[in-house]
Amino acid sequence: MLYSPHSRVEIQSARVARQIRKKKNTSIFQKCYRLINNQFGGEMAQTKMSKNSIKFRCFWKTTTIYEVLKARQWVETESELDWDFFWSDVGWMYEFFDHIHLADHQRFNHFRNYYELTRKDFLIKNLKRMKKTLEKEDKLEEAANYNFFPQTYALPAEYGLFVEEFKRIPGVWIMKPVGKARGRGIFLFTRLSQISEWKKDHRWKSENPQVENYIVQKYIESPYLIGGKKFDLRIYVLVLSYAPLKAYLYRSGFARFTNAHFSMKKEDIANKLVHLTNFSIQKHAPTYNSKTGTKWSLHSLKMHMITKHGEAKVNELFHDIRSAILRSLLSVQNVIIQDKHCFELYGYDILVDKALKPWLLEVNASPSLAADTPQDRELKYGMLDDVLTLVDMERRLPTQTSLQVGGFDLLVDQGATESSPKTVPSLFSYLGCYNDRDKQLKQMAKAQLASG
Repeated sequence: MLYSPHSRVEIQSARVARQIRKKKNTSIFQKCYRLINNQFGGEMAQTKMSKNSIKFRCFWKTTTIYEVLKARQWVETESELDWDFFWSDVGWMYEFFDHIHLADHQRFNHFRNYYELTRKDFLIKNLKRMKKTLEKEDKLEEAANYNFFPQTYALPAEYGLFVEEFKRIPGVWIMKPVGKARGRGIFLFTRLSQISEWKKDHRWKSENPQVENYIVQKYIESPYLIGGKKFDLRIYVLVLSYAPLKAYLYRSGFARFTNAHFSMKKEDIANKLVHLTNFSIQKHAPTYNSKTGTKWSLHSLKMHMITKHGEAKVNELFHDIRSAILRSLLSVQNVIIQDKHCFELYGYDILVDKALKPWLLEVNASPSLAADTPQDRELKYGMLDDVLTLVDMERRLPTQTSLQVGGFDLLVDQGATESSPKTVPSLFSYLGCYNDRDKQLKQMAKAQLASG
């Protein structure tokens, strides 16, 4: 054992834990590290970056990330370039990133061409290309695993191919603009004439370079329902590097429900309250309750499904979700520009059908960090605090890859040594399990200080 029952570190750690529990809105790892270190005369302070020397800039001042950054007690700045850490929107990336030189230690929360993963048409393009590449390399078994996205066509470029497929497989299809979020511009249809009307309304011409790009997908008509209502999952993934690929998957997430009961009746096809789970849409429902919201924790959902289907089937589902996320990252690994200054937090949207098969709907480069309920705020605050711990501006993490940091579990680390984990090979996934981030962060801080 590292520590005897009466070791000085453990005695001081118990005292620290009591102090931590009395403080809200703090970084547990950072506070625990500092408090234990202070008990030993601050020997570690000389080798680590002081919190007061870290300058941060934050574009989103009304969301949880700003609270988390302030709680770190870093120094806020409005300088365009004189910062150590910048949480920005993608607009700044477009305007400035390619025209400035960053110091080695500066960190920024987007990769240059993040849209290869997060723009709906590019995501599908990369997934299809990966599948074809694997088939050409005669890796047919792995290629067959790229079956977690709906049948999709990019418009206007693939309109002809789509029409042929629609005539072969009619039914309900869904149109999505590639550059919009929060459910804007999405609609369902069952007849090509409805597309013709849309084309006319939008002055749509395939040769028009100014036309708004859409994707059209076969609608998943048999989603898994709870209480007769449709839902999808929001899952958080942190990518620290693409070359080599290193990513973590957050244990906690949530299910977003519709207010209306699911229906495939003709008269309900156009009803967004039935088919779209986006909060920006559901909050306008007559039955919306602002106190309870429309979300359910991923842990509660997993426990509910286990009671209905058994642990083995539900574990397989969550492993399949984890595998789909990993494969999506692998599909863009060679096209996203690696930059040591960059990291990115993605919000994955996953739909589960009644056969317990997961479907990747989209990936968000700027997932909402606003909180609409106390539970939502608690989840996002802890998750973002763990993001900052993993980005490690204070340089306190061990050099060896950790399997878990706070609520994040290692998804993949291609740069790991033989003695370090590259990925978690088990069929079991911690996704949706109890999030023991507080306990884990305290243990990690103790271990770091004990190792000197």
